[in-house]
Amino acid sequence: MKRNQIYWIPLLLLFLICGCDDEQNEQNQSQTGSIVLGVEKDETLYTKAGVAVTNEVLSVTFLTESGDTAKYYNNYKQSVAGQRIVLPAGKYNVVVSSLNKEPQWDTPFYYGEKEVTVIAGQTTTAAIECSITNTKVSVKFTNAVEQYFSDYEAVVTGKSGALTYQKGETRAGFYFTEKLSVDLNLVNKNNGLKFQFNKLFEDIQPRYHYILKFDVQPPSGGENNAGGDISITINKTDSTEVECTITIPEYAQLIDIPNVPLLDVITQINGGNETNDKVLDVRKNNDIVDQHKVVITTQAGLRNLYFKVSDAFINDGIPVMFDWLKAENALKTKLSISGQEDKISESKSVYTLDLTEMVNQYLQPNESSGRSYNLSLVILDKYHQETTADLSYTIKPNLPLLATELSDQEKWATFAVLKGFCSPEAKNPLFKYGKTNESEENWQTLSPQSDQEGNLKKLITGLEPSTDYSFKVEATIDGSLQSSGVVNFTTEGTPTIPNLNFDDWYQPKNAWYPSSENDHNNQTKWWDSGNEGANTMSSLTGVRNPTSPEETIIIKNKAAKLASDFVGLGSIGKFAAGNIYVGKYIETVGTSGAKLIFGHEYVGKPTKLTGYYQYTPGIIDYAESGAGLSKGDIDQCHIYIALTTKAFNINTSDKSTLFSPDDESVIAYGELIDGQRSGNETNGFQKFEINLEYNKNVTTKPTHIVIVASASRYGDYFTGSTSSVLYLDEFELHFDYNASSFSGIGGL
Repeated sequence: MKRNQIYWIPLLLLFLICGCDDEQNEQNQSQTGSIVLGVEKDETLYTKAGVAVTNEVLSVTFLTESGDTAKYYNNYKQSVAGQRIVLPAGKYNVVVSSLNKEPQWDTPFYYGEKEVTVIAGQTTTAAIECSITNTKVSVKFTNAVEQYFSDYEAVVTGKSGALTYQKGETRAGFYFTEKLSVDLNLVNKNNGLKFQFNKLFEDIQPRYHYILKFDVQPPSGGENNAGGDISITINKTDSTEVECTITIPEYAQLIDIPNVPLLDVITQINGGNETNDKVLDVRKNNDIVDQHKVVITTQAGLRNLYFKVSDAFINDGIPVMFDWLKAENALKTKLSISGQEDKISESKSVYTLDLTEMVNQYLQPNESSGRSYNLSLVILDKYHQETTADLSYTIKPNLPLLATELSDQEKWATFAVLKGFCSPEAKNPLFKYGKTNESEENWQTLSPQSDQEGNLKKLITGLEPSTDYSFKVEATIDGSLQSSGVVNFTTEGTPTIPNLNFDDWYQPKNAWYPSSENDHNNQTKWWDSGNEGANTMSSLTGVRNPTSPEETIIIKNKAAKLASDFVGLGSIGKFAAGNIYVGKYIETVGTSGAKLIFGHEYVGKPTKLTGYYQYTPGIIDYAESGAGLSKGDIDQCHIYIALTTKAFNINTSDKSTLFSPDDESVIAYGELIDGQRSGNETNGFQKFEINLEYNKNVTTKPTHIVIVASASRYGDYFTGSTSSVLYLDEFELHFDYNASSFSGIGGL
């Protein structure tokens, strides 16, 4: 390894100059001193040649000897640089650190601390050296991987989070030092089969650069090693670079598999076959079930069987995910799960798991209310096909009236679905609910829906976000009014997104950015566009901003103007759609496209996006293959929103990386497509409403939000009209109940 490739750098030099106050505060000089902080960045490996900090967001904390925080600043450049900080005389531990806590692309975590003494009436100097504390991880795919697989990605996960290295990803990720899990996902180019592998790296060291190199094991011509694991060769030199060659086994590249081998799973409850998503809704009274089995039929052999369990299990000491085939007997015994394999023929076998004891002994209700358990079985055969069986259990105590704990699917920001149970002898059941801190005398009373088994259900609206509520069931039993136990729940929040009104813009050089100067410089912006790529050749083509602020055609203050354009000289260049999106522009990829990220961390559950738009479509004059429109067609604008469990690494030169609403990480999606001139309702604008339609993943909490708007729907295929213009203003997220949001899953 070349030594100049070593990545970690002792990074920062922090100068503390402690001095007395000016003469005006002479009386206080005997008790206080002042500190002026200067931070420098060391760009070299062994020297101390510092340069001014320009882009790191660093916090500075002054801790007293007792550990209390005397002063804290979350942004050195904004609040500390060049400022005089007055502190009482004494000893302090000064801590400087980065703010990011999760894995980051190309952004390491810096940390340094040192004890300093502030002496009243004197000048004291001290220096703090801050170093990178992360582990750096890069991923490389060899040409052989490209030869055999049409799509591939590696997901590297640590305790603090995960990053997805998709096909063509060149950035490095920085992780806190910990065990790292690597999941490799492949799609065979010849037959479309999907393969998945997992490896755990336990001995991860800080300040090292781990290069994960994926290669294909050359065909041996011998026996197929379909049952083998991926192998790892580690080349660790005396530098800080560690190259790990991860060899993909031969069977993943086979080209003669005619069909996808059979892999099927069903659940059996009391002898009957149930669907994977069956909710086992039972009352605890002796045994919950007589028999509960999971039957797996496989034509390719069972490779792995993973259990994913909910918090109810985790709280009792069960890990969130474990490999049942490799788990220790103690864990299997604790869950009371047994299994056996029955060979039907040479090409087919059945593997049966018996969950009866687990359900009857391990799953317990709360004392006076129901308790929910979620269990997923992730099953992989030897060709790494994957299927999942999702089981939900609601266990109830043997009481005549019950209020049931609400799951995430039943708790929203301004509405909720109350659930309970009423035995046959109970008459006229009612739900009573109100704020937890209010007297029950002020609670509201509602009549629920009821089925033949006595299960109760009621949608309630008009709730306040991030608020504690309580509810119970009341009914008449033997002539007297009786109540269930009280169940508490907290509504979701309504987190906002900065600059949804498109009022903030910043133009440091040529490109306009849809963010404030502060957010742009501190790398905390939410919105971006393709302007940076459009200005790559600005010295030749002039300044080009397909996306820009608009101050005349507006609803209020400013709007966003998205005007599609051709960026280039003569016939050399690319069509550039006017666009704006939640995410980040990464880099231009030659003349073939650009790399960008769609999505930003977000945990809210909105039901609708509204706003105003005005669109003038042109006749398409630039078109490339793969788009849904051609030259001569009328262009279309596109606005869409999605809630997901990841951000999307997009490379517009590789169409397999483009966002798809069918991606398994998408929880909810909504869009507007328009190919006609629109507006003239309000100041030339037309109001729109996009329903966020939740899918089968509604039980999963979102972690990211994606919002994208384009003046040319197929701009990612470099197709559209240079005459198309889209104006946007005053976007807003809504969190009220919206029946259309749940129509695709049959309602809540």
